[in-house]
Amino acid sequence: MALCDFASVSCLNRDLRKPCPEEWKGQPADELRRMTGIETVNFVHPAGFLGSCGTREYAIKMAKLAIAE
Repeated sequence: MALCDFASVSCLNRDLRKPCPEEWKGQPADELRRMTGIETVNFVHPAGFLGSCGTREYAIKMAKLAIAE
């Protein structure tokens, strides 16, 4: 499993630099796969600060998709 961390601005500022798309947050894996086209996406935290995929390559793809949104 590989993680996609939608990083905080700093340890003192918990705002996210670039949060994941709102519609991804807390969705079941099958819905995330449909929405993103990423076949190994497993999870996006309901707060949107973390997601996981089956491989590093797909986690990078997830990060790039989030940035593009």
